[in-house]
Amino acid sequence: MRAQLQIILLCLLFGHFFSCSNNPYPHETSIGKVLYTSFSSPPKNLDPQHTYTSTDLCYLRFCYEPLLGYHYLDQMKLIPCLAKKVPKEKITRVDGKITEVRYTFNLQKGVKFIDDRCFEKTKGKGREMTAKDFLYAFHRVADKEVACPISSQFVALKGFKEYKKKITAERNRLIKDFESKNNVIFDKEQHYISGKDIYDTLGNMPGIEITSDYSFDMVMTERYPQILYWLAMRFVSAVPYEAVDFYNPTKQMTDFEPMNFNLHPVGTGSYKMLWKEFRKAQKVVMVKNENWWGIKTASPSTRFPENPFSEEDTLKGYWTPERAGKPIAQLDRIEWYKEVETIPKFGKFLQGYYDSNYLPPEKIGEAMSGQTLSEEMLKDGVAVNRSVKMNIRYIGFNMQGDELGSPKKFKDPELEKNRAKTLTRNRKLRQAMSLAIDTKEYIRNHMKGMGIAAQSPLPPGIFGYDKDYQNPHNYQNKESLVLARKLLKEAGYPNGIDPKTNEPLELTFTYSASDPSIDIKMKHFITCWGQIGIKVNADSNDYNNFQKKVYSENFQIFIWGWNADYPDPENFLFLLISSTSPNPNHALNQDPEFDFYFDKMKLLLSDESATWKDKKTGEKITMKKIDIIQKCIDIFAEKCPWVILYHDIDYELYHHWLKNIKSHPLITYPYDYYDLDVDERTKKRLEWNQAVIWPAFLMLFLLISFVTPIFRTYFRERN
Repeated sequence: MRAQLQIILLCLLFGHFFSCSNNPYPHETSIGKVLYTSFSSPPKNLDPQHTYTSTDLCYLRFCYEPLLGYHYLDQMKLIPCLAKKVPKEKITRVDGKITEVRYTFNLQKGVKFIDDRCFEKTKGKGREMTAKDFLYAFHRVADKEVACPISSQFVALKGFKEYKKKITAERNRLIKDFESKNNVIFDKEQHYISGKDIYDTLGNMPGIEITSDYSFDMVMTERYPQILYWLAMRFVSAVPYEAVDFYNPTKQMTDFEPMNFNLHPVGTGSYKMLWKEFRKAQKVVMVKNENWWGIKTASPSTRFPENPFSEEDTLKGYWTPERAGKPIAQLDRIEWYKEVETIPKFGKFLQGYYDSNYLPPEKIGEAMSGQTLSEEMLKDGVAVNRSVKMNIRYIGFNMQGDELGSPKKFKDPELEKNRAKTLTRNRKLRQAMSLAIDTKEYIRNHMKGMGIAAQSPLPPGIFGYDKDYQNPHNYQNKESLVLARKLLKEAGYPNGIDPKTNEPLELTFTYSASDPSIDIKMKHFITCWGQIGIKVNADSNDYNNFQKKVYSENFQIFIWGWNADYPDPENFLFLLISSTSPNPNHALNQDPEFDFYFDKMKLLLSDESATWKDKKTGEKITMKKIDIIQKCIDIFAEKCPWVILYHDIDYELYHHWLKNIKSHPLITYPYDYYDLDVDERTKKRLEWNQAVIWPAFLMLFLLISFVTPIFRTYFRERN
């Protein structure tokens, strides 16, 4: 009997040995086209009226659809999505003054929400979307309980501010009534008040006029052309009230399926969550929405472009005639897997287990040869998209601080007494510190070349960006350090020495460091300032403490960045105006001259001009938008509230079996445009991941040597 057990165990061990594989998808589906990708952070909030993070948007964009979108190839162009066309503004003036700006939206018909049990009246069948679902979305944007992060962008909507206050007042009244009747304290996790009931009680928001089941007008009290860009984001997606009410905070998770709306999307999008395989911290799976309206209805947002936008689109294969005019969403499944470390993730990409991957800086020498891929990568059929991100990274000064700023009033009475002199001192100090930072060396040594040095707050692709513009207070060469020392001397700090202490001027640089490598990177800036004699102390924090210090204005110098919400210069220059201080104007910059020109520019279309009278001379002045933008940039460069650093560069690698890949600066992970050749991927995976056989034969020999005596013993016992 003992010999029998030994034989069975050895056979099992042998079978297991030969069945081992490095395939991370041992139960991989063989049906359809499955895109494999990864995430570093699991989804935290998938409520379209609330979430604002890029990590959540990578899921959200497949579940919900906005009124407008962006062209996949002509990337800055707005296109209709759930709206039938991009509306034109209709302006009403009385005595030359704007009294109303109206946008008319006609909606696609036959659009249905995904099937979901929240639709109890239709026994789980998704109902048709109507204009009332957008009205409900606008109401939620105004609802403080929802906490929409871009609520302030809709203040020009007729009656928006008043409606917002009414919602809060009505909710507080209902909570008081509940507590009075039940003699308990209202607990959001145990008690729920329907937002829909509140909105119905209050009636419709005046700025949204429902004109039919499939149309509505958006009415504004002043002009704000950028509002269309906000409508191309997911904040005003169609949302069914049934889902918000059904998946409310009092519900508990069932198995792995979230029962709270902020993690349970119910939209009209091309894909939907597959809950039976959902593991929030490990794996997220989406499958094609079989009832998606875009399969049958032709719209610019549901079809691959009929024509290429540029010659590059054809040359690089971003556009092919075979795909022209055909529906997008060719993938059957999208699977995300948790990957914390970039290097193992890159390794799986090289094995063919991930279809695309952003190149980690540590691997750029291995993958790239200058601006092109290495011969080995090209041999394996890997392609690359190099794209300059529509963002800005900068070091900011506390413009309300005595040491570096230009506050309305200095805290030190002596500094305020000599205000003009102090303002000049601080300005020249900021200029000198900006000139000392060698950004190109930082990009070269710490970013492996994955960035381009910035000259203004505007990145490439934004109207007003000038590739030939040179910021006068950016480091160029060693002569920049000579100029920096000259400015320091003029500021009253010769060789960086503070005359009060006769020691080097001492300042503090506050930043967030998730690991020791960040401290090493930040040391670059500290070393640069040390070259002109200024001693800057590192104030390294975890992210939460860093945010607290910045938001509480408890800093002297800090480092930050901004990614575009939409392709308009207003979305970057507004980071410097007085009305956005302290957030997102974290540098606390308050400059009346900058504010004046920003206000003249912000509502202009690209080809428009502004006219005003000079307050001193009474002279009539007319300036084009492009010229006003340059004026803002010149003021910024002179006042120097930031040290302009760089714009990020992404290298997106993808295998040759993945088709229609064009990185978009504003569309987060446009997988719904992708297509792939599953057979080619399978072939290459087998080729790249062949098992090493000789250890198996060695093990076989050892097993035979070990098993033979056992068999002899077994048969001897049987006989």
